[in-house]
Amino acid sequence: MKTDAPVKLNATHTMRVWTKTKVGSIWSLGGTPQVKLIAAQLEVEGPYDLGKGYSGFIATSPGGETFVVERTTGGFVGGSLEEVRKDVKKAHAAVLKKQMAKQMEVAATATLYKPKTFWSYLE
Repeated sequence: MKTDAPVKLNATHTMRVWTKTKVGSIWSLGGTPQVKLIAAQLEVEGPYDLGKGYSGFIATSPGGETFVVERTTGGFVGGSLEEVRKDVKKAHAAVLKKQMAKQMEVAATATLYKPKTFWSYLE
C-alpha cells in the first residue's frame, strides 16, 4: 500500500539513525576533510513505503530539513520520499540487498552523539 500518511499507532518514535559527514577543513593541517560516521537516537515519523519491500521514516532537523531514514539500517538515504522512491524503483533488487548488508556493517561503526551534537555536524 503506497501512502505518505504515517501509521497512526506509531506516528512518532525514536530510533538510532546515522549518516556520514565531513569534518575538518581544506585549510586545516593536512588539508583534507575527513569523513565521520555519526549516529543519534532521534524522533522519527513513519513508517513510509519506499518500494520493493523497503520502508523508512522521516527525521526532521531542528531547522526543518527532512531526511529519509531507511528502516533496517537507520541510514539517511535521501531528502524526500519522492527522491528515494525513484532511486529504489530504478535499482536492481540484488544491488539493493547487497547495499543493505554493507550499510548494516557500516552503521555499527558510527559514533553515537546526543541529538543536538548530531544535528550540529549537518549544519
